[in-house]
Amino acid sequence: GPMGAFSVRIKMAYLLGIYSSQVFKIIDAVKEIRNEFAHKARPRDFNSQRIKSLCENISFSCTINLNNKKTGQAFTISLQPDGTNRTAFLNAIQLLLLILDLETKQLPLRKPAEPVFDIEIK
Repeated sequence: GPMGAFSVRIKMAYLLGIYSSQVFKIIDAVKEIRNEFAHKARPRDFNSQRIKSLCENISFSCTINLNNKKTGQAFTISLQPDGTNRTAFLNAIQLLLLILDLETKQLPLRKPAEPVFDIEIK
C-alpha cells in the first residue's frame, strides 16, 4: 500500500490519535502473533514460546455495557481470560473488532469532494 507495511500504518494511526496506546499495544501484539504463524517455517501453535509470551501481553478481562440508541435495548459483552493463549488472542481480536465497529459508526458521513477540474469526455 501507499504507506508501506502494516506496522507503519498502525504506528501512523496511533500517532494521529486514532486509538489509545493500550489499543496500539494489542494491535501490535496481534500483528506479531499473526506474523509468527504466517512467516515462520517451523510448526507453531499457541503454546510455542514466542506466541505464548506475546499472548501474555494481551490477556485481559473486560465487560462492556452497550445501549442501542434506537431500541433502548441494553446488552453486555464480557471478555474473560480462561488461562489459554488462544483465548487471549481471540479476546483481543473480538475487542479490536468491537472498537473498530463502534469507532467507524462515530465517523461523520462525508460527501465526496467536488472535482477540481471540469472535464468533458465525448
